[in-house]
Amino acid sequence: MEELASLIATSHASWMPRVVNSVLGTNDPFLVADLLLRAVTAALAVPVVGARFYEPGVGIVVGLELADGRAIVAKVHRTAFVASERLAAIAHLQADLITAGVPAPSPLAGPLRLGDGWLTIQELRDGDRADGSDPIVRRNMAIALHHFVVAARPHAQRDLIDYWLREPVIDNLWPEPHDLRFDFQGTARGAEAIDDMARTARATLSATTLPTVVGHLDWRVQNLAFAGKNVCAIYDWDSVAIVPEAALVGCTSLIHPVDFRLALADPFPTLDGVDGFVEDYESSRGMPFNDVERDILAAAQRWVACYGARCQHSDATLGLLPGIDPAKAWPRLLSELIRQQ
Repeated sequence: MEELASLIATSHASWMPRVVNSVLGTNDPFLVADLLLRAVTAALAVPVVGARFYEPGVGIVVGLELADGRAIVAKVHRTAFVASERLAAIAHLQADLITAGVPAPSPLAGPLRLGDGWLTIQELRDGDRADGSDPIVRRNMAIALHHFVVAARPHAQRDLIDYWLREPVIDNLWPEPHDLRFDFQGTARGAEAIDDMARTARATLSATTLPTVVGHLDWRVQNLAFAGKNVCAIYDWDSVAIVPEAALVGCTSLIHPVDFRLALADPFPTLDGVDGFVEDYESSRGMPFNDVERDILAAAQRWVACYGARCQHSDATLGLLPGIDPAKAWPRLLSELIRQQ
């Protein structure tokens, strides 16, 4: 209890995400630790003997050690943002992918109700960090993503795994932001140009009839672990969705080297790195994207860059992350993509 409570207290002292109180009804480190530990122990019928990490953000993620020697990851997802049926479908996908050689963690329990959230538990697959700007790491990430797509094809028609382009609920354009800290409606002033570009990109993406695949939409070094320069573990499984393959690659090309734990002023790739990831994926795929797919890939890049720029604009307007250069990160990448057209 004390070990986890200490991790929670340290995390909350530097950043207090809204999700914790929203889901568990408290931010108190000892109460949060007690709720998490009781729920995990009840689900697995094994005592928790140690804590490795605590990372609140979109949800609440905790790394724990069990009395039987296993290490596990417990995650609490907001009920208002993800359905239990979707989480169950993703757990089924994970189990199938393991048999296909994809380095997915084994699902152990859940989804189970915890406060105003869904608790899921899976094994913790260890590995090292990597530099996503390294061309070899980038190539291996592209290869691993293509392997994921191929192995997951039998699940591509499952209705319970959400479509990637979520329904708009803000200005007939934006879905509900993934993190409770973002306020798109309250920070609309000054973001009109971003909204206009996003509207054009969304129209292109919504009209496509390209076939879909199952993809991981947050495929970046922070959500992967490595053995040397090879992917050996995949995290953040609630980022799995149904998506056109070209759109998946467009999204991933923008984010693959990002690790927000490093607190870099601009963690996003250069356009050379963006194009390099696309080329690496095409090489693994064994064929280049055709002109129609290229249009969707480019629209997905603009959509994701607009969404990221809108999130950054919200933070800047609300003063949540003072000192961030408004010309860097998402706005810089979006400007470069527009000039590249």
